[in-house]
Amino acid sequence: QNLNTSLTETKARLDEESSAKAALISEKTQLESERNTLGKKVDVASAIKVSNVQVSSVKVTNSGKEKTRSKAKNVDKLKICFHTEANEVTPAGEETFYLRIIDPTGAPLAIESLGSGVAQDKRNQSDVRYTTTATTNYNNQETDVCGYWQPGQNFVKGKYNVEIYNKGYLVGKGAFKL
Repeated sequence: QNLNTSLTETKARLDEESSAKAALISEKTQLESERNTLGKKVDVASAIKVSNVQVSSVKVTNSGKEKTRSKAKNVDKLKICFHTEANEVTPAGEETFYLRIIDPTGAPLAIESLGSGVAQDKRNQSDVRYTTTATTNYNNQETDVCGYWQPGQNFVKGKYNVEIYNKGYLVGKGAFKL
């Protein structure tokens, strides 16, 4: 009779522990899901938005001086400048912006030996080919940043588009004509 009572009590405790364990597993799964969702939101929020994207087309003279030009055949180098917005979520430090220049035919300008490569577009879950990068020492305040592209070959006439990525998210766009 003592053994039966003890067995019944032990079974009851095991059932309680089993249901408590199931509840903890369910709560853990829910918390992991919430953590992933919040992590994505923080990731998006930490991307530094940019504005006022301006591109200067430049001819470099023999003396090394830079002169602004608008005809495609006279352009040696592109200077892409933009203004970063203040972002309190992003930790201060060096930030890299991926600059993607798309020519009039829709193809991204890219030469690997000049620093071009592939970055991930997290919003579309795809890879994007970028032209060059621009880095700045970001301190959570508005900053002016410039990047340069000098491919050593002629540009074609037409409208070019510029996309700027930070932390895998498209944060700014611009366009210019040659």
